[in-house]
Order: sequence, then structure tokens, then C-alpha cells
Amino acid sequence: LAFSGSNLFVLDWWADPDRGLLFTTYVGYWLAGGALLAAGMFASVLTNSMTVAFVLGVVVCIVPVFGDKLAYFAVEVVPFAWVLGIALIATAVAIQFLLTTPNRASVFSLAGVGGFLCVSSLAWFVVKVSGGKFQFAPADFAPFGLGEQLRDFGLGLITLSSLVYFVSLTSFLLYLNSILIGKRHWSGGREGATMGMQFVVRSVSLAVALVSLNVLVVKLSEAFPLNVDVTTEQLYTLSPSTRDLIRKISKDRPVKIQAFISADVPREQVMVQTRLKGLLRQYDRAGGSLLEVRFVDVAPFTPEAEEARLLGVQPMMVFTDEDGRRGTQEVFMGVVVSSPVDEVVVPVFEAGTPIEYDLTRSIRTVANESRLTVGMLTTDAKVAGGLDMQSFRQTPEWRIQTELKKQYKVEQVPADMPIDDKKYDVLMAVWPSSLNAQQMQNLVAYVKQGKPTLIFDDPLPYFDGQGQNAPRMPKPRPGGMFGGMNQPPEQKADDGKLTSLLRVLEIAWDNGQVVFDVASVGLHPEFGSLPPEFVFISPKTGNPSAIHPTSPVTSGLQEVLACFAGEIQQRQGSELKFEALLRTRGDRKSGVLQWEEITKPGGMFGAGIEIAQNPPRTLTEEAYTIAAHITGKDTKDHKGIKAIFVADADIISNQLFGLETSQQLQNLRIDNIKFVLNCVDVLAGETSYIDLRKRRPQLRNLTVIQEVSNKLREEQTKERGLAESDAKEQLEKAQKHLDERVAEIEKDPSLTPSQRKQQIEIVSQTEQRKVLVAQANIEREKQQKMERAEAKTKRQIRAYEDQIRWWCIVLPPIPAVILGIIVLSSRINAEYRNVEADRLVKR
Repeated sequence: LAFSGSNLFVLDWWADPDRGLLFTTYVGYWLAGGALLAAGMFASVLTNSMTVAFVLGVVVCIVPVFGDKLAYFAVEVVPFAWVLGIALIATAVAIQFLLTTPNRASVFSLAGVGGFLCVSSLAWFVVKVSGGKFQFAPADFAPFGLGEQLRDFGLGLITLSSLVYFVSLTSFLLYLNSILIGKRHWSGGREGATMGMQFVVRSVSLAVALVSLNVLVVKLSEAFPLNVDVTTEQLYTLSPSTRDLIRKISKDRPVKIQAFISADVPREQVMVQTRLKGLLRQYDRAGGSLLEVRFVDVAPFTPEAEEARLLGVQPMMVFTDEDGRRGTQEVFMGVVVSSPVDEVVVPVFEAGTPIEYDLTRSIRTVANESRLTVGMLTTDAKVAGGLDMQSFRQTPEWRIQTELKKQYKVEQVPADMPIDDKKYDVLMAVWPSSLNAQQMQNLVAYVKQGKPTLIFDDPLPYFDGQGQNAPRMPKPRPGGMFGGMNQPPEQKADDGKLTSLLRVLEIAWDNGQVVFDVASVGLHPEFGSLPPEFVFISPKTGNPSAIHPTSPVTSGLQEVLACFAGEIQQRQGSELKFEALLRTRGDRKSGVLQWEEITKPGGMFGAGIEIAQNPPRTLTEEAYTIAAHITGKDTKDHKGIKAIFVADADIISNQLFGLETSQQLQNLRIDNIKFVLNCVDVLAGETSYIDLRKRRPQLRNLTVIQEVSNKLREEQTKERGLAESDAKEQLEKAQKHLDERVAEIEKDPSLTPSQRKQQIEIVSQTEQRKVLVAQANIEREKQQKMERAEAKTKRQIRAYEDQIRWWCIVLPPIPAVILGIIVLSSRINAEYRNVEADRLVKR
């Protein structure tokens, strides 16, 4: 272990490792090595032959290494007749010895051994015939294995049960060593014949005592947290709210967690797999008999995979790219949390999933009799999915609704009738600007009652129709059979301006203004090709209040991504409390675009719109508010207002939801989902999960390589931009040449109109072919430049990786070689020092 310490130096130089995790890993290997070393010593004492000692050492070491499998085999696989037969033979030998040997100590020793075996066999028989309650599974014997005890140290945990296990194992083996080494002292004399049996009884008694001690410590660990989490971020320390929840689990509703986890996962999922298993082990320890955790190792095309699918755990297809080999791999990483009254399925844990939050939320959901209710207002957003009458196809529900169902009871709320103000704990309205006058009146009446309401609207929904569902666009015509009989489209309330709703909330929102922020380019240079209307909201942009630092809704969030969002302002003279949650950078880094600037006519017959590319933008000093928490006391017009208004519905779109959970872009860690769930929790008065969502493991990688990768990707992005601008410039030149030729023909007075038209067509066709050929050549050249830049990036990264690998191979043998040279030199010097001078060979 000391020789491998050079690897710690390499890791510390090239990376930012978790030093606590490294420390516990070394402690675990040191304890395991000590136990196995004692086992090897015991084997070597049994014989004088080195070869036989080696074989016996391997056999003895197999016992602790595969102790779980051997214990299961002994209890569940070995026939009962064998155990009973051994017990009867031992008893017969004891009786025979009783009749022929006058030594009472020997008699009672053998009788005790025989009786112990008989009682053990009887207990085994009772256990086997008692029914399913006492049936065992391989997982029940996991604590007997050395690998299972070593696993906690590999996670960064020092547990009392593992320490006691290794100390007990080492102590027992050292005791056996001391017995055998001292055999020549106690084997002689009058009592020598009986001392062997006494040491057998003592050894068995010590083994029973140590096993009992281990069982006691394991049981105590279920009631008290007898472990220390040494990881830097306390990754495996359950939060106080989680422990309090586990203690409150009713005996009538015990919780069972079934974890279906692939044994072989891609490199990108290793951290998720490790943390999920580690946290589940902590839940299992803390829960005792009230919370059972079952681990199922899943491989493709196995009965376990079929069981996972039947329970609702679906595999995710992970794209892998290792050493240029690209492919997909099926990975199971989900859990089923159940109780006698309810069941929650978390189908997959992705890289961005807050694991402890999801597990604790699921446990609380199944342990309680009822859930809070979230009402989802029916609008043109179709958050619940359903049949699209325009395209006659089934649309799935939004992933944010699926996420809410893990914690809340989600019900659809029709907007055509008055909304029950006692039925829903929170009402969520997406695109209320699409409501008609009567529907808007029902929504406004509900908000006036002071009921918690979460509102998402958007001047230009980007991920749903590229703005075709914008508030300023007319509602689609009724679909159905015969095209709705050519009925005119339904009119939006207030022409989609939300006038009556904004009046109650005492805020201003222009449904045609879109916010942009150029500070995002500096925050994420790798996304330089995105328009500034993709606003990355983060204090890192230079505005400390970009994400409200103290509000329970946003405290602890790092970054939120909004797309073509609007901006809201508090009206002058408002008596309501207006708390800005999300804001742009400001300081001449932000601005707004009017509807006429950001859109242009497009679509079929010019009936739709298109998003304008690179419109002229004017930067301002103002920091624009995208989301706000609005509260107030009762007045004569309405009861106390409790609402959160978010001027961007793309925040909860499926596209950004997937981007956050999968974390396919390693440098992007957005918190859109956490923001929305915090909004719902705060409005519902359910704040116990907010702190859990803040917990996130730090991504630890080879920092030097990461810095080099980021730098190379920035250069690659610049080269891509240069290639695209070069291609655009060449195409513009080709188009300009075509326009000049056409202009020359039009100005030629010697041509008749028919000749002029004919030559223009010939020149246009010829030049157009040249333009197409030039465009193909330019695209090919651009693609080649981008491929060369990517290949260069991968070569340099691989060179750094090879350099690190080389140091890891070269450095560990150096201390051993130096130590060998020192020992050899000292021995040679000692030999020369102890030899008389006249006996040395003189040269």
C-alpha cells in the first residue's frame, strides 16, 4: 500500500480527488490485508512445506473472501440429513469417549461439542420448516463476505460494523496462530491429550462471542448512525429530514425499496451507480425492520430485466464514446418504492437526478395515507397530453407533470367552469393567454380567492411550434371531422394579453417582448452559436441577484436556462410584495426585442411566423425580471394573493427537462426542474424537500485534462465559427456574381425583351449550378475543417491521458527499487563488516 502512494501524488497533481474517499479506501485495504495476512500465517503454521503452505493459505483466504456464498451454501444448499448425520456421529463419539476415558474434562468437552451440534441441527431444522418468514436469500448472508464489508470503505464511509468485522476476523485468526505456535509447550505432559480439545472449545466459544458481537453492532447500527462519512461533500450522510422521515415510518406500513441496477454501466454512469448504491445502503441501515432494501443486479435479456420492466423500471439507452468507438448501451438504474397502501416507481436515475431527494420523496409518498393535490389547468399547452385534433395524433404528457406525480396527486382542472377553491393545494396554469374570456374569468376569480397559483406564460414558445402558439398568434381552428365544419378560431381573452389577470397580480407583462442577454456567451463559450435569446441565468454572469439568494424558491440554485422569455415589472402604486426570482445580467449586457423585430411572416401562405435570424439588438442598463413571487394581504378587491409568475414556458419544456436530467453536456448544470418543484413546494407549504434538492455531488475529474479540453473546445468553437463565416462569405460572393451578371444583361440596350429574358434564364441556370457546386464544395471543406479540429482535440486529450497513465506505471516501482537497493547495500556492508580483514580477497 505504501508503494502505491505515488498514485496519490499523481492524482493530486493532475486532478482534484476526494481525499476523504482515498483515505477510507486505504484504511479498508489495510484492514482487509491484515486479516488475510493473519489467515496466511495460520496456513503456514500448519505445515513445514512452502508449497503446501501456499495452497492452504489460498484455501483459508477463500473462507473470508467468499464467506457470504459459503454461508448461504451451508444453510440453504447442504441437505439437512448431512448436518444431522454429522451431529449424530459427533454425539456417538462423545458417548464412546465418555465410557472409555476417565478424564472428566475431556468427557465434558466432547459432550459439549456434541450437544452444541445437536442443538444447532435442531435449530436449523426448525428454521427450515417454519415457512417463508425464515427463508434465506443470498443477500441475507452478504455481511459474512469480506468484499461486502470492504465496500463501505470504498464509498468513503468508516462504519463501526465493518471495523468490528475486520478486527474480529484478525483477532480470531491471530488467536489460532498463537495456539498452534505454542503447541510444543502445551501438548506435552499429563494434560497434553486434553488440552487440544479445550482449545477447540475455547476457539468455538471465541468465534460465537465474536459473531454475537458483530450481530449486536449491526443491530445497533440500524438504530443509531454508527458510521462516519469522510467524503468531502458528505455524499452518504442522510439529511436530518430523511432520518426523521425514516423514524416516523409506521409499523403498519413498512416500506420496501427494490433497486434494479445494471452491474456493467458506461463510464458516464459510474458515479450515479456508486452513489445510488451507497445511499441505498445507508437507507437500509437507518430503516431497520421498517425499511427493507433489495438490490437486484440486472443484465440484458435476463429474468431480472423482465421483472424490472414488469414493475415499471425501464432501461435507458446511453450513448457511449470511448476511444472513438461509439455505440449505445442498455442501462437499468431505477427503483420501486412500495408499501401496503401505495407504490412509486422511479424508472431511471440519470446523471442530473438528485438521488436522496427522489428516494426520500418516494418513501414519504408511500408511507403517508394521502398526498397534496396539484391542479393542472387545461389550456392549449396540453400538459397532460392527449389527442391533438389538428394532427389526429396522441401527444404524451409533459415530463414535468410526470415528475410532479411522484410527490403530488395531479388532477386536470377544466377551465370552462368555476374552479373549486377547496380542492387543490396548488393550481398550475401553463399558457393562460390561450384561454377564452369565460375561462380567463374563472382563473381570475380563483386567483382572487388567495389560492396558491403557479403561472407560466411565454411571448414566444420556442420548443412548441417555433412560436406558432405565441399569445399574439390566433388560436388554431377547431379540428375534428370535416375540419370543424370551417368554424372560425376561438377568440383569446384580452387578445392574449392577460390584462385581467395582470391587473389582479398588479404586474405588467408585454406579450410581444422577448428578452436577450449576451452575457451567456462568456458563461458558456461552447454554446456561442446559440442566439442571445437563450438566456443563462446565473450569478456567474456578474449579477449577484440574477437568482434570488435568500428566497426559499431559488436559494441554492446555480443556473437556470430560459429561451425567448418575456419580462415582468411591478406596477407603480402596487401594494403587493414583488420578489424577483430570476433576472438577466443587465449592465449593458441585456435588452428586449419587440415582436416585429424578433419575428417575420412565414409558414404556409404566410399565415405563420418565423423567428428572425440576428435581428438588430440594443443593449440597456436594466436587468430584466423573468420570474417573480407575488404575495399580499387581503383587500376589498381580493383575498391575499399567493402566486408565482414565470414569463417563460420553455423552462418546463421536455427538451430542457431532458437536458437537465441526462447532463449530456458536462459543462452545463441547469436547475430548471429544481426551480419549478421549489415553486410548487413553496406555494403548497411543503418545504421539507427544498434543502434536499440543493445537495449535489461535485463532479471530480482530471482537472488538468478538463481545463485542456475546455480550452481546446473553445478553439474548436472558434474554428467552427470561422469556417461557417468563411462559407457564408464565399456563398455571398457567388450570389453577388450572379446578381451582377443579371444586372449587366438587364442594362444591355442591344437586347430585345425576349432575348434579355432568355439570356437571364441561361445565365441564372448556369450561375445557379455554379453556386450549388460551390456550396457543396464549401460545405465539404467546412466539414473537413471541423473534423480535423475534433481529431486534433481528441489527439491532444489522449496524449495527456497517456502521460498520466505513464506516470502511474513508472512511479510505484521506484520506492520498492530504492528500498531494495538500500537493503542490499546494508546487507553487503554488514557482511564485509563482520568478516576479518585477512580473510578478504585482495586484488
